[in-house]
Amino acid sequence: MKRQMTLLLALLFVTAAMAQNSKEARMSEIRSAYAQAKKKIERNGKGGQSPKDMTIYFSHLDDEDVPLYNEESIDYYFDETPTSDGPVKQLYFIVENWTCHGHMSYQEMLIDPKSQQLMFYFVRAETDGGYAVESRYYYDTAGKCIEAKHSTDNTWTDDGSAKEDDAVYKAMIRGVKDGKIRSIGISNFYTEKTVSHFINDFEIPPAIIQNENHLKYQNNSLRDWAEKKGIYIE
Repeated sequence: MKRQMTLLLALLFVTAAMAQNSKEARMSEIRSAYAQAKKKIERNGKGGQSPKDMTIYFSHLDDEDVPLYNEESIDYYFDETPTSDGPVKQLYFIVENWTCHGHMSYQEMLIDPKSQQLMFYFVRAETDGGYAVESRYYYDTAGKCIEAKHSTDNTWTDDGSAKEDDAVYKAMIRGVKDGKIRSIGISNFYTEKTVSHFINDFEIPPAIIQNENHLKYQNNSLRDWAEKKGIYIE
């Protein structure tokens, strides 16, 4: 029995190691393809060549009561492959710039020109809190996300601001204990690390996180993680 358990553990270890190596190899492949695509875009339309891209512009009124125009531009970049039936254009990169509620946002999508599967997705979005959040998503050949990385230039997490946040959160906890509040939450926290502080270091965890979430910015990794903790994101 011991021998079987040892073999099983060894097999699990080897399988996990192979999966990790496969993931790292895929991410390395994506980084290389991304660098090549950016160089190709840099050369696009130069040297007398016609640019093989297409741009679409949108502009619409967001709120009739408070006039606020949102603008969006999408650039599509294509590879051109000669065939017996003539040249075939295959999409390999998309760049999108847009304004939403007065904030600038930017995203890039790296496409496999052969399979047309999404390989890499980058988004940088300014939030209503006044800072930007950057997210990078890496995908396997089946289109499944294998890695998500997030960063922010949020300076509200310095020592002074953190102490103020803690003081406010403690005050809300007192409100719950006194029966004045049924549940409490936090706002504008976009990473697992910053949210974990309120889960691990206080006796009452947040029931809700109020963040910027819309079709142009979806922090799915935080949402999925918070859901497992019983926290709702709106």
